[in-house]
Amino acid sequence: MNLKKKLVLPAALCLVMLINSVLYGADKVVVVPLGSSVKTATQTLYYNLPVSAFTPVLYSDTSPRGNFVSGDWFSLLSPQLLAGMAAPVQLPDNSVIKDFTCYVYDNDGTESISGNSPAYLWRRSVNDVNKERITDQFNMPTAGSADAVQAFSTQSILFPQIDTSDYFYGAYVLFKITGNPASYTNLRFYGCRIAYDLDVVVP
Repeated sequence: MNLKKKLVLPAALCLVMLINSVLYGADKVVVVPLGSSVKTATQTLYYNLPVSAFTPVLYSDTSPRGNFVSGDWFSLLSPQLLAGMAAPVQLPDNSVIKDFTCYVYDNDGTESISGNSPAYLWRRSVNDVNKERITDQFNMPTAGSADAVQAFSTQSILFPQIDTSDYFYGAYVLFKITGNPASYTNLRFYGCRIAYDLDVVVP
């Protein structure tokens, strides 16, 4: 038997299922013999949106705008007071969104991140020009000062199941501050994270 036949024979006997690296962090192959039932399990997974995934699409002023620091966090530049930030979201088809969380930092004793700083996820039909929210909008108000990242989130998901055959998906954050701080870098946006459930094949 030559090498070619050795490679063809297993393919005739087995069903090979590839699980995308987005689920496990590395490509994985699960081999299921024909005639066997496929076992699945629901896993909670996470889709991270670092600040480098966001593009500013709105500013309060045409002067110097924003500052991405090593792709890790974002702060405004004087005299800006707000920046609208947008990012694409690419979750697996049929996954179910459970939570949307965004992270900010306020270490300024005078100014804060505004109570009118909304964040939400949206979808748009491939055949439409209008977007609709798929999560409740939440704000990210801060007060006082603390050398720590703060999390704001929602678990109110209006359209939780992902349908990539019909929709594009994205995230929007309005990062707004209450005034001109002594140091703009004391008020930062650190990105967002989506928790979602997905049925995956298990050995």
